[in-house]
Amino acid sequence: MDIFAQIDLHTRTTLNITDYDFLRAFKNEGERTFFRLIQEQKGIVKSEDCILTDKDNDEYPFLQEVFQRYQRKGYAVYFVVNSGGTKQETITRINAHFLDFDYGKISKYDGNGKIIKEGKKTVYEYRTAAEIENYKIECLKTLKNFTLPPNIIVETKNGFHIYWLIDQQSKKDLLIFTPLQVELMNYFKQYESYPEHVDASAKSIERVLRIPNYYHLKDPNEPFLVKCIHFDTSRRYIQEELASAIGISIADLENYLTAEKQRKNIKNPTKGHPISQIEIVPNAISHKKAPIGYTDIITIFRSIDMRHYLGINCELNQNFKCIFHDDKHPSAQINLKGNSYKYFCYSSNCLCNTNKGMDIIDIVMMQKNCSTSDAIKHLIEYYNLSVSFLDIGWAQKQKEKYHKNINIINSLQKYREKYPYLNRVLRYAYPYIQTILSIALDNIISNLFKVGGEALFFFSNRYLAKKSKKTLDRTNKYINLLCVLGLLVKVPYNNINKKIVEKTKEISKKNKEEGICFYTIPDYALVLDIAEERAKTLITYRFSIKGMSRTYIANVFGQDFADQIYHVRIKKSNKNHFVQEYIEHFILKQIHQFGYCTKDMVINQPIIINGVYIKKYTKDFEFRRILPDILQKYCLVYIKANKEINKKLGIDTYKYIIVKEELISMLRQKV
Repeated sequence: MDIFAQIDLHTRTTLNITDYDFLRAFKNEGERTFFRLIQEQKGIVKSEDCILTDKDNDEYPFLQEVFQRYQRKGYAVYFVVNSGGTKQETITRINAHFLDFDYGKISKYDGNGKIIKEGKKTVYEYRTAAEIENYKIECLKTLKNFTLPPNIIVETKNGFHIYWLIDQQSKKDLLIFTPLQVELMNYFKQYESYPEHVDASAKSIERVLRIPNYYHLKDPNEPFLVKCIHFDTSRRYIQEELASAIGISIADLENYLTAEKQRKNIKNPTKGHPISQIEIVPNAISHKKAPIGYTDIITIFRSIDMRHYLGINCELNQNFKCIFHDDKHPSAQINLKGNSYKYFCYSSNCLCNTNKGMDIIDIVMMQKNCSTSDAIKHLIEYYNLSVSFLDIGWAQKQKEKYHKNINIINSLQKYREKYPYLNRVLRYAYPYIQTILSIALDNIISNLFKVGGEALFFFSNRYLAKKSKKTLDRTNKYINLLCVLGLLVKVPYNNINKKIVEKTKEISKKNKEEGICFYTIPDYALVLDIAEERAKTLITYRFSIKGMSRTYIANVFGQDFADQIYHVRIKKSNKNHFVQEYIEHFILKQIHQFGYCTKDMVINQPIIINGVYIKKYTKDFEFRRILPDILQKYCLVYIKANKEINKKLGIDTYKYIIVKEELISMLRQKV
């Protein structure tokens, strides 16, 4: 089929394709999908993810409203094309190969053919709308002559995103993806007047691209609605077809990968860095023969003279132009405090204006928008360090385990018959599990960071709540649920090296994420049957996520088990204890006397402690806090009254009431 017979090269009509339809070409129904929101003027990046479904009460319809809200703030909307996560090591499935054509600007050259730069920044020549339009038309003509018609063409303000969807039933090699992308880009570069029209950064497997029906907002005064101009999912390709169409074979790419691997195995201490740069690295790490331990590495990095890493030629305590903002008046300094080099910027316009300053790890985190562990990994590679703590074989096995766990969780709902109870209790827990697995995968940094052979990682509940876009209270309950099921193992501090605990606390305090816990994750293939049995027990004891508490778990599995899940005992004040005890006795008294109790009865009942009346909001808080335990302890239910219940109890209300479970069972049997 000639797809270009359907496309007017000049008008390029927008197809009636929703963003959900577009995403479903790449993702499965119910699959976790990852998005990126980018403030196109300021470069601020926000990440979102959700289960992909178009049901009104589920996540994606809600997220669409979030996207619209961020669009009004100047954010563009992107998605991760391939599946599994947001980083190279988390991608587990190839959905498409793609190209990103951008005709908006080209590098400016001098008379000798060299790129003109101002400092470190490339100077660009920007195209007019008419010029861009001409290039777009020529691009489509080139695509028309290509052997394999693309499945999807999305038009952006300055070019196109072109997709060739990959057949999910075919063999797909994750390692082949980037080499094949590079060859695909090189093939189309030969038809362009400027090779940089084909975006070279589109080779990465974790690439994000724009979603149609949202605005391109780099120039807020001239927004451009990104549109889908071609959409055909009737045919999908295999990687061999795509390789053959550009005149290469998969075998060629595999041979390239083998040769590249052999080349990297040849140790070269100066690879990637000039000799002069290696020579000025502090003696602590320059040509270090003895491997470095993890507990030393942060101290060593802080002692690095970051001027050499940043390419800044200035004296200590001397002002220079800040590298993190448009600094017209030099406002930055690098100081040496003790054995640590710190970067300071004193401009009120700079995000780096902090009293504490930034060390080299902080700078890498900001430059690469990455975590502390990723920054450390980057610096280890940059300085070519020999690190004794990183067992590559062990780390690879941990990664494989996490990827396998991700696949198991993604497919768990397909095995409802085998794991009915587990599917039931985990119904709303998938965002938490996916986020936790992603955190674990991103933080395999040391075999010192392990317990019982399993990789150890940490996070605060508050951090997970932010990442999952859920309340802190609900996040706490789901973390404890996962620990109860054995899908997450909470590790006490006394089982961990003290130096690691101290360093971790220091990092978390710096990131304002105090209250951390350490965890490991087992192989889910080995624990799912146990998790199913525990889920069945929870259901038997009238499980609800609201009712998750130390008391509830102690009642179900025993106090020793509960203590393994809840490491910190929260001491109740005498006042709280008295109020909860009073509420419990009052509810039981009302049920004994009237057959039911309501929240209003509790709130309106006067409670006096030491001659002082307890306020209503305190009674309301303690009622909600203790109710799940009371229901479980005394076989009660909290249910909305209906005609049958009213008739049985001789009341007239449609509020939620607390009654005996046997009463509800009896009424249901009659029906």
